[in-house]
Amino acid sequence: PTEVKVPWGELENTVKKAAPAQDMLTTFSQGESDYFAYRATFLRADGTRYFIHINQWTGEVTGSTGRLTVQRVLRDLHRYLFMPSIIGLPIVASMAFILLISLYTGLKTARNWMSLMTRIRFNKGFRVLFGDAHKAIGLWASWFILLMSVTGIWYLAELGSEVGARITGD
Repeated sequence: PTEVKVPWGELENTVKKAAPAQDMLTTFSQGESDYFAYRATFLRADGTRYFIHINQWTGEVTGSTGRLTVQRVLRDLHRYLFMPSIIGLPIVASMAFILLISLYTGLKTARNWMSLMTRIRFNKGFRVLFGDAHKAIGLWASWFILLMSVTGIWYLAELGSEVGARITGD
C-alpha cells in the first residue's frame, strides 16, 4: 500500500470504463482488510451478476469474475446443499445436532479414549484392525466434528434471525 488510497469517485469511474456501457453498477465495496481489492458488482441486461476487482492503492483493474466461483460453490454446498435456503439450511442444521449426538456417544462409549487414539492392533485380524482404525480416526476427527456441528448450529441461528426479522419487519 501507498500512503493514500485512490478516491472512491476515481475508482468508480475506472470500473465503469472496464465494464460494457449497458451493464449497471449495483454495489461497490471494500474488502475486509487493506490487502483485499475492492469489488464492484455489475448487473448485465439479462440479469446475471459479475464482479470487477480494482486495486484501491493504484486504481488499476485487477480482474473480473463471474458470480459462480470456487468459494461460492463450496459455500452453497456446505450451507444449503444447493437447495433453496429455506429447505437446505434446516437440513444442514439438523445434521449438526446429529453430529453432536454422535460425538457425545462416541466419546462416552470409548473408554480410555486417550489410549485408543494411538492403538491400532495389526496382529489380531481384520475385524480388530478396522475397529481400532475406526475408533482412532473418529477420535482424531473429534475437533472437526465439533467444528462442523458448531457451524451448522450457527447457520440455524442465522436462519432464525433472518426469519424473525422478516416476521417482525426489522
